[in-house]
Amino acid sequence: MIVGTLILNPTKQNIISLAKGKFDFMLLDFQHSAFTWEIADFVIETVYTYTDKKIWIRVSNNNFADINKAYDIGADAVVVPLIDTISDLKNCINAARYKPLGNRSWGPVRLRENYHSYEDYFNNAHSTQLLFPQIESLQGLNNLPDMCTLDGWDGVMIGPSDLAISIGEVPNFPPKSQLVKDKMEEIINICKNNNKIPGLFAGSLDVAKEFVSKGAECFTYGSDLDFLDEGTKNSFDNLYNSMK
Repeated sequence: MIVGTLILNPTKQNIISLAKGKFDFMLLDFQHSAFTWEIADFVIETVYTYTDKKIWIRVSNNNFADINKAYDIGADAVVVPLIDTISDLKNCINAARYKPLGNRSWGPVRLRENYHSYEDYFNNAHSTQLLFPQIESLQGLNNLPDMCTLDGWDGVMIGPSDLAISIGEVPNFPPKSQLVKDKMEEIINICKNNNKIPGLFAGSLDVAKEFVSKGAECFTYGSDLDFLDEGTKNSFDNLYNSMK
């Protein structure tokens, strides 16, 4: 099981505090936040210096330069949103993998301690740096079996809200529609049948438990701000309840 959380408030102390959780990775979201590459560089340097966590980056779109850059500055995995067709996936792989699988340009600027040299990095990049296309539409679901015939990628992250919109449902998060949940389960089953890691943005403990029981092997749960809000509320509830 691979479990991650999102960084939304990228301060040094916040990152170090968040790292105390039993997460495998922290995700930086360029698609739906105000992250810049300068902030991402600071976050990655902090994570690598003070924690043993992995860094995942969700880039803003299926852009060759951004996918290259995400890996080069130290991402252990890259999530690419809105992958609907086999052509979309080929573009991802082309940007994420060196020849002969793709056409990624050489330029890593940060090596983790598990790489001994640039040669070691080059020889092991494809096996240690993950690529997760995001399947979040009915079109993506329908094309997923054909996508699974391609090499060079590792698993899927399901986007429940956009998937809901694509089939005419309300984008509740966590998902409420049984139709949306059925489609999510279809994606999981296709992945498992093709040796790809099925993952999702869970949004809540209940959703994580539900879809792990259906075969999901990777999910994100909460964020630094979620945990701060929850911890603050619980602490003060306990304080005032104990004084009654």
